[in-house]
Amino acid sequence: AEFAAGKRSFTLGIEGISERLRRYYHKGIRDDQILSSVSSILRQNARELKLFFIISGFEDNEDLNELGTFFAEMARFRAEAHSPTRIIVSAGYLVRLPFTPLQFAPLAHDRALLESIASRFEALCGEYHLEFRLAVSFEDYWIDQILSTAGPLAYEWLSACPSQAFVYDGHASRGSMKSLNNFLWKTTNFPLLLAEKSAEYRPCFSFVESEDHWKLLRTHYERSVTYLHRITVPTPRRSQRPGAPATAVVGAEAQGVLALIAAQEKAKANFPRVLVRVRESDALAFSTEAYECAWLLRALSAFVPGAERALFQCTRALPNEQWASTFSIATAPRFGLSGEKFFFVYGPDAIIMGNIVVHASRALRDVQRKQALLDQSQCQNQGGSLRSLALLESIEEVKTPLAAETCMLLCTLWQNDERIVSSAIQTWLGAQGLSFTLRRLENGYEYCISKASASKNSATFIQYDTSSSNINLRLRVGKRANLTGLVDLFHKEFPTEEIVFRIEGWS
Repeated sequence: AEFAAGKRSFTLGIEGISERLRRYYHKGIRDDQILSSVSSILRQNARELKLFFIISGFEDNEDLNELGTFFAEMARFRAEAHSPTRIIVSAGYLVRLPFTPLQFAPLAHDRALLESIASRFEALCGEYHLEFRLAVSFEDYWIDQILSTAGPLAYEWLSACPSQAFVYDGHASRGSMKSLNNFLWKTTNFPLLLAEKSAEYRPCFSFVESEDHWKLLRTHYERSVTYLHRITVPTPRRSQRPGAPATAVVGAEAQGVLALIAAQEKAKANFPRVLVRVRESDALAFSTEAYECAWLLRALSAFVPGAERALFQCTRALPNEQWASTFSIATAPRFGLSGEKFFFVYGPDAIIMGNIVVHASRALRDVQRKQALLDQSQCQNQGGSLRSLALLESIEEVKTPLAAETCMLLCTLWQNDERIVSSAIQTWLGAQGLSFTLRRLENGYEYCISKASASKNSATFIQYDTSSSNINLRLRVGKRANLTGLVDLFHKEFPTEEIVFRIEGWS
């Protein structure tokens, strides 16, 4: 879906360099899942892939070897796929933050250890031709760690920073870190802050959470610590057949889950649907179907809270399959479509879906009335809510089946060379074998298509009018219209013009 929406840069927060450390971070992803995601991105020739990892200080040779194996697999796949994707590996030191399970953990203050792990990272990246970036320096990491944990202990030092000429301008200086360490070592509680904390430890402002919350964090922390210990599981001999009863139980459970999934898929395959007619902004003209459908479902959910529980799927619809050839390349960059469109929305209950559309239509009109009362500057200050919903101009449920023989289109060309536009139109009509007579209008021309040519279901009406800055072209086309040919003629004369056809209606 993200590729369909035009996304070309991806970031994967893998965090742990091995499965052991990912379990420690409660990052429930396996090696095969990571490789599957990476290979999919590389196969699609994304412009850039960023992989983010965390350096905790617990990394050992076995973890780093596992990271090297992953890098080798990724490099091999990139070479086999001939992928041009730029891969950036970024690593940052782990900050043990309050209000998280790791607030109980000892602080990682061994600079030599952390920087040696970072150096191993960089060497592995160099070996497999990957870019490496260390997110922060040790000074930045350590001051961040201390200030987020020490609380009142560091207040006096922090207050004195201006008088000591300590200025944070993107990076912390070595002098500021040394000063902070010297100050804190004079306090009695600093050694306790560095060490592992007891279950009774509470950070500043702990009163905002209940005691049950702190107990839950402690439970998560203790479970995480167990993942750091490597456990060797002996391989049973064949004659022992260990776990046979358990396998049978798991098999029965798995069969039940599979049966449930199959039943859900069967139900979803037979969901009822409602037909919806919308008018959408030109801003969506070049959207792919996947993006457009996702946008419509989000818009309905924004207008009607909770609607997402009743709307499961959305597909774009045309009056009949013959129109697909007319608008087949509307998702390509050659031309876009906006205006009146149709969608099928699927869900468990057609009545509920119809009610959602009705409520959304009313809510949309309320938003439009609100916008009408605001001046332009106020609208711009409304943030993303009003502006994103403004992409939807109208919405209603359609009870009768779709049927249309012609479609009225409006195209605004931000040019004023009437001669070139007229020549392109006449060339296009001639290429389709359509005869016409030309009728002069006040500010343009109308191409009167002959009755015999109109029966070819290509174009039945064309007119344009000019102004000082643009030309407005209106045309009624049929199911056999070759819009691509007309667009190519326009692009030949106006190569930088974005051609958008706005659908004004069907008949």
